Amino acid sequence: MKHLAHSLLQVCRKHPRRTAMRWQQDGRWHRLHYVEVSQRVRRIARGLREVGVASGDRVALLSANIPEWSLCDYALMSLHAVSVPLFTSTSSAQITSLLEDCDARILLVAGEEPARRALEVLDQGKLDYLVFLDGEPAGLTPEQHVRVRTLEELEEKGELDEEELLRDLAQSDPEELATLIYTSGTTGNPKGVMLKHSNFFPEIHAIRELFSIDHRERSLCFLPLSHVFERAWTLLMHNHGSCVTYLANPRDIAEALPRVKPNVFCSVPRLFEKVHDVIHERMDAAPARKRRIFQWATAQGRMYHGLEGAPADRSLRRRITYRIADLLVLRRIRAALGGQKKVLAAGGAALAPHVSRFFHSAGLLIHQGYGLTETAPLVTCNTAADHRHGSVGRPVPGVEVRISTEGEILVKGPNVSTGYWNRPEENAATFRDGWFHTGDIGHFDSEGYLSITGRCKELIVTSGGKNVAPQLIEEALTRDRYIEQASAVGDGRQFIAALVVPTFSALEELAREQQWQFANHESLLRMPEVLDFYQQRIATACRDLADHEAVRRFTLLPQQFSEVAGELTPTLKLRRHVITRRYEELIESMYKQSRQMLGEKQRGLDSQASR
Repeated sequence: MKHLAHSLLQVCRKHPRRTAMRWQQDGRWHRLHYVEVSQRVRRIARGLREVGVASGDRVALLSANIPEWSLCDYALMSLHAVSVPLFTSTSSAQITSLLEDCDARILLVAGEEPARRALEVLDQGKLDYLVFLDGEPAGLTPEQHVRVRTLEELEEKGELDEEELLRDLAQSDPEELATLIYTSGTTGNPKGVMLKHSNFFPEIHAIRELFSIDHRERSLCFLPLSHVFERAWTLLMHNHGSCVTYLANPRDIAEALPRVKPNVFCSVPRLFEKVHDVIHERMDAAPARKRRIFQWATAQGRMYHGLEGAPADRSLRRRITYRIADLLVLRRIRAALGGQKKVLAAGGAALAPHVSRFFHSAGLLIHQGYGLTETAPLVTCNTAADHRHGSVGRPVPGVEVRISTEGEILVKGPNVSTGYWNRPEENAATFRDGWFHTGDIGHFDSEGYLSITGRCKELIVTSGGKNVAPQLIEEALTRDRYIEQASAVGDGRQFIAALVVPTFSALEELAREQQWQFANHESLLRMPEVLDFYQQRIATACRDLADHEAVRRFTLLPQQFSEVAGELTPTLKLRRHVITRRYEELIESMYKQSRQMLGEKQRGLDSQASR
């Protein structure tokens, strides 16, 4: 395989009548077979060529997960153009900045709010054409109308000849640039990661080898296609002739899973954590008899799958008890994620080991992996044969990983990007001697499983000279069902403190049980009972951390960190510099209180000494 579009068109020929894409619209389910995908890709490519898209041109995509996203992506590849995916939350100012950075003059857009922002950019004269994937919006001015097209209009231009296109793509250079993906920028401005066609194929080959993926799979596409994780996974599915169901609104995931029943899909850990927490909240509120059955059943699952520190027990007696546990409880847990799975991939953040083990006890093995935009993205992963909870697995075939003397993870392989668009200085610093310097801190255990412990640039250095990885602390805190989000602080300070966002659904339920009277979130968080409750929860969460890593002070926040406020990236990672700046006074007050308490303690000691 040399070219992603060539690979897709070959699959379309091999499986013409198989369903390639499914989606729900206006209350009805729709589908495209692979033969229809081939036809539409060639029609869209012809239309894009008519509006001036040529080889090497950058074309931006601003849309939720709809089939047209992938169809346009493949059409751009067919023209040897370069797609530039943007998150739907990108502001008009950010869109303008990114388009100028990569010199993209055509923007493909879908959705009411993204369309409004795209039109603002169009009015600034930053675009040659704006192409609407879901129909032309009402109220366009004459000036806008001249530079607006719809996907339907483009497809009316005809289609590229299939044989001619296949011959052209078969001769393509695999080192040709396929896409520019802008990183989410946790520490600064986004950088355009250059990914070639050849960068994506190592993951496709590795997953095929490790998991036996074939054309019978059913995948659910709900993470943003603008993120490399879902993008590469969807490319993988189409490369195998599998069916992909597109979910435009990720908030509909809970309803979609039991309806779609995907047997493979990728997700960030937050989905699994949410389902885990909801199940346990319901069990906590259930009658004692039901709780005992639940605890017994999950214990049977742990023993059957070897999660109690002993080898898996598959004796006749254990198989019988496991079958009973499955009928009573475990199959219901699987049903919450849409039933049995062949591959359940997790990435983008750390998956708490207790969550991973819980689903494993129910027969759902979550394969946590590690990857970055710059590695397209897969670097390591757990498999059914080689699995360790709490790790991100071993390096996949063809990829080399080593740890520098400073503890940084370095990666080498055909999946690694050639660098950032127009960033020669950063390229020289990040891609050295054939190794990509990830900026992540980690270590291998004695059996070769990799664990991620933090980020080089995000390390907190306390005034006592201790290096602290904030992610470890935040992961420990957010494992608690009463804590939704947390941000550790303490750079240059005496100790670690934290900004904590409660899980308000769980906290409000507790408040009602305890008959605590409150008017709103702010009044609830001021209650001494709540502060004492969280003091105990945080102390418990930090008990396995080193003394210098433990949270000594905390502040409860009445609202979540959000992408809208700039506190989260589109992939829900913390933007620490934004959070630190916004809550500067609150952070300072935590340390001021500590200094005052120390002062009072010292004055008391001085008074005793004087007597």
